Amino acid sequence: MRFLVITRPRPTQLPPDAIVAMLTAARDWLKEQQAKGEIEVLYGFPEGGGVAIVNTPSHEALNAAVQQYPLYPMTEWSIFPLCDVEQAIELGIKLTNERAAMSGARAA
Repeated sequence: MRFLVITRPRPTQLPPDAIVAMLTAARDWLKEQQAKGEIEVLYGFPEGGGVAIVNTPSHEALNAAVQQYPLYPMTEWSIFPLCDVEQAIELGIKLTNERAAMSGARAA
């Protein structure tokens, strides 16, 4: 299952040495997830945070990964499930045709 994961940093009052340690752990964790193929695409935002395409076997596995992220407590999350666009369009065409047939309207 693929997900679009968008992160934004939350304000923190941690001392600089703690922030450096957490950023180092986050960098290493992200590299490990990329090496395992769980993070397929990863980009950062200039102002902090970033975006990733994450591939996990289940919602529960995604939840576990998110909570294991070293910057989890200092991060705001937006997560969106993804689907194959061709399948989504084909389903849309099929259902539109079925609805049109039921209502007596003409569809393509």
